[in-house]
Amino acid sequence: MIASILNLAIFYLWSCTYGSAFLVSQSSSDLTRLRHWPLQTGTLRLLPNPFQSSDGSSPSPGQGGFEDSGDDGLEFEASSMGLIRQARRLLASDYGILDPALLDDSEFIWIGPFVDQPLGKIEYLAAGRFFDLRAAFPDLDYRPHDFRIDESDPYTIRISCRVTGTMRGALRLRTGTFPPTGNRMKCPPESATIT
Repeated sequence: MIASILNLAIFYLWSCTYGSAFLVSQSSSDLTRLRHWPLQTGTLRLLPNPFQSSDGSSPSPGQGGFEDSGDDGLEFEASSMGLIRQARRLLASDYGILDPALLDDSEFIWIGPFVDQPLGKIEYLAAGRFFDLRAAFPDLDYRPHDFRIDESDPYTIRISCRVTGTMRGALRLRTGTFPPTGNRMKCPPESATIT
């Protein structure tokens, strides 16, 4: 029950069940498209352990997350590391909710399973602010890891994530508000692609 409620609440942030698409600006005329894809059960064993770094050690806070991005400024750099930094910026801003400048004003579109039609930037931001997942899950962590450039497309980044968080605040949905439970959410591994 709580998992389905959480899925409804985070539809604007993490719509991995049916796929979604985002267009994000890169401080230039180029756009970045972000898609989430569900992982099939058979592929889960092929993924890296989200609780272990690439060298086999347990990750410390910030390792494989946002703090180690090496991000000195906001200018987009058209390189492999620049693309990865841009992907980290997008994740660190809760998919643009906390930093709308990352979302392209004219061409941004969000497509997801729980809405009747695609959302433009204004509608997307309004939905994100309405649900305010950070208020319900102040420790929300996407646990991104395994940032890698796609072998067949040098402008595509593939990411693995495993979202966690503790419900310490009220969870606001369209049909009502659920009081805090203190329950810890631990989502299964998810895959995202940013182009």
